[in-house]
Amino acid sequence: MEVFHILNDDDKVLASSTPMLSQWLEIKESLGDEIVFCRVGDFFELFFDDAIRASSILDLQLTKRKISKSTYPMAGVPVRSLDTYVSKLIKLGYKVAIIDQLEDAKKTSGMLKRGLTKIITPGTITDQLMLEPGKNNYISSLHMGKLSKETVLGIAFCDISTGDFRVGNFKGDLIKNNVLKSILRFNPVEILYSNENTNLEESLEIIFDENILLTNKTSDWFDLKSANALILSHFNVKTTKGYGLEKNSPGISAAGALIKYLKETQFSELSHIKSIKSLEIDNTMVLDATAVKSLELFENIHDNTSKATLFALMNETVTPMGGRLLRHWMSNPLSKLDPINRRLSTVELFTKEPLLQHKTRSILSEFCDIERLSTRIALGNIKPNELIKLSHSLEKIPTLKNLIEDYTNILPKNLFENLDPSSDFVLLINRNINPNATGNIGDGNIIAENVNSELDRLRQILKIGEKWIDNYILKEQKNHNLVSMKIKQNNHLGYFIEISNKEQNNIPAHFTKKQVMINVTRYISEPLKEWETEIIDAELNIFEIEQKMYQLLLNELSIFIPYLQKTSHSIAILDCLSNFAYLADSRRYVKPNFENTLDLLIEDGRHPVIEALNPNLDYVPNNISLLHEDQRLLIITGPNFSGKSSLLRMVGLISIMAHMGSFVPANNVKIGLIDRIFTRIGASDNLAAGQSTFMLEMIDAANIVNNSTEKSLVIADELGRGTSTYDGLAIAWSIAEYLHNKSNSPKTLIATHYHQLSELEDLHPAVKNYQFVIKFENEEPIFDHKLAIGSSDKSFGVEVAKLSGLPEEVISRGRKILHILENKSSDVQPNDIPSKKLSSLIMDEDGQSSLENWFQLSTTLNNLTPEKRNTVNLSSKYKYPFERLSKQQLNELIEYLKGLR
Repeated sequence: MEVFHILNDDDKVLASSTPMLSQWLEIKESLGDEIVFCRVGDFFELFFDDAIRASSILDLQLTKRKISKSTYPMAGVPVRSLDTYVSKLIKLGYKVAIIDQLEDAKKTSGMLKRGLTKIITPGTITDQLMLEPGKNNYISSLHMGKLSKETVLGIAFCDISTGDFRVGNFKGDLIKNNVLKSILRFNPVEILYSNENTNLEESLEIIFDENILLTNKTSDWFDLKSANALILSHFNVKTTKGYGLEKNSPGISAAGALIKYLKETQFSELSHIKSIKSLEIDNTMVLDATAVKSLELFENIHDNTSKATLFALMNETVTPMGGRLLRHWMSNPLSKLDPINRRLSTVELFTKEPLLQHKTRSILSEFCDIERLSTRIALGNIKPNELIKLSHSLEKIPTLKNLIEDYTNILPKNLFENLDPSSDFVLLINRNINPNATGNIGDGNIIAENVNSELDRLRQILKIGEKWIDNYILKEQKNHNLVSMKIKQNNHLGYFIEISNKEQNNIPAHFTKKQVMINVTRYISEPLKEWETEIIDAELNIFEIEQKMYQLLLNELSIFIPYLQKTSHSIAILDCLSNFAYLADSRRYVKPNFENTLDLLIEDGRHPVIEALNPNLDYVPNNISLLHEDQRLLIITGPNFSGKSSLLRMVGLISIMAHMGSFVPANNVKIGLIDRIFTRIGASDNLAAGQSTFMLEMIDAANIVNNSTEKSLVIADELGRGTSTYDGLAIAWSIAEYLHNKSNSPKTLIATHYHQLSELEDLHPAVKNYQFVIKFENEEPIFDHKLAIGSSDKSFGVEVAKLSGLPEEVISRGRKILHILENKSSDVQPNDIPSKKLSSLIMDEDGQSSLENWFQLSTTLNNLTPEKRNTVNLSSKYKYPFERLSKQQLNELIEYLKGLR
């Protein structure tokens, strides 16, 4: 994204030469890199560099305005189209500032007062048109500091459109322990951070792409004392301990900076942000950004859209709040048994009571976005017709409560109690707002009749004035034969009479000519001028009264915001759980059984997305048994296209769905609580960050090795493929062995083409081999996609390649080369390891791995010339087979070979 230039001195001199541009310049210089829209009459204008850049981005006509002998560039958009253009800039990651007129042009002579009324950034959007209904719009603030002599990352999140505000503190190395990737699964669109946190800045640049706006602030923004004072003041509390935040923690600094930023951009006290939620991961399954991406929860790995993702599949919610909560549940599956079972019980209720499910979803579908509209009340920018929508929605709460009141013992805690109809809130709206009010306050007629006597009197004047105009037209038309006579109004002339030039001979003497056009002439008259004054005065007074009354009404309504937020959350929960039941009924999902175990058993499991996207496909289900004591690491072999990757993702997705409280696509699932899912799936690598596939793989592998526990699920697809064959095999073997042997060994699935890894089953008691078998009919490969016990000793790559459409001559040549490689001489060739069962090569007489020695031997041999290698073959002391050498003899041989170089 381009950075906008600062005005040069010549531009400043030019801008200060006119009163209006002087207003603009004073505000522009107080800002940073925002694109500034300035209200001038019926347009929002852009000047100087803002105009040049924005005209290119928004496809606006760039013009020039002359001052004396100089010109400056400008562009503009109509007032009513502003939101459309601002939305486009925000989506591209730009910041926008709005300078509006602070006075009514009709009541002010001379230069209007203008002021900065709003700053819009990707993380501070509140306009419904710019927000996705089913997706939160989080902004984050990060600060690194010390707490009890330890380095701690303080982090705060806020969705200003809903009032959701979360804060936490996290210890540990940001990259090594994947702290950032774990916490930032909230998917913020903008991140604030201090310019003194250089390590943090480097980490952010590694993890996030250019679509996220990184906003750098000076260190004083994160001053602990100031931040603490701001938090105590905003939330009206004496201490932050009630929110689980220590007084001197970096989380306080992050939260204070975020509140300050939001207040400065919104010009609001943010009264809808009522409390702080603790940002903890202790009660949820940890899904870092790698797992979210590789399991394709929200974006697929092919085009980064939501198509063919778990969220797209499961989002049959009927309210905007439900869609956002579903996304949150998917990002943060539960890891505690009681709340999971509470959700599952409610889903089960809805599956057993289909009529209850249908009626509940039918009522919910009529609700508007209560959560975001209540926020707009606090910010003062809610539209009259949106208040009417809120009122109509809340009027349905009693019906909903009557429907579910017999099941309160099954429903999640406090759900029923928090469904508040807010009858006083509804009464205030219905009593004060015109039910036919539009979405624009400036259109008038927003306050209902019989609310304000002065308002009613002024409206009566308008009605009488309109009737007088109609009668006046009829009288003048009749008296003077003026068939074409009309009365119109514009900002320049006010009210005027318009008559066709064909009837100019009939113009009465009391009409005063004001403007001659091509086909018509415009006039005024004394009676019309008198009524114009009456009408315009009445319109201005009505506008002022309605504006004041509307703002007073919003102030009264803001008291109800906490109740609306609780009601909205309860509606969202009902929506999600009835949605789970709907999915279970329509897609044959079953209730998972959570047990006090470290095992995971799936009977006839199905990949939820593949099955849903291919309803006519005869889907082949598969069983998975991960048993902690004797089968916790599965090595899965088989050719490409056989279903290995889909199986791995199936296990991950079913585990996530179960921990969300959803039924799952299987015939039976028995599962213990999972604390974290680790994935290593190379197809999801993003190399744009400048790291190689192998480096990304090693970072993920280090995270798995260092942070997995006996409650974790590890999914690794083609581990070790980012480097040479033997290096990759060595790493995959070593990692698998380590995960099996560690004291808190996790449940692990490894899909691989390294068929040698299947030898681990003979060496370690809890390793089991499974394979996808390939059959051939008339030399054509047939996949049955059924997982079977055993291991495959071939990858069948050439056969599978034929299915991709490669020319027959390429396939034929590939077969010949493969045959040569498979039957080559037992002599040591470059990049070869002496042929022997791998497990015997890498285990010494003490049962300890000596794989490193064999790879060192292979490397040393490869570095010798053929002549010197023959010398080795003739050596009586080190004659083949090398496999019989002890570990000590191996080391001696390596040193001897090094001396020959």
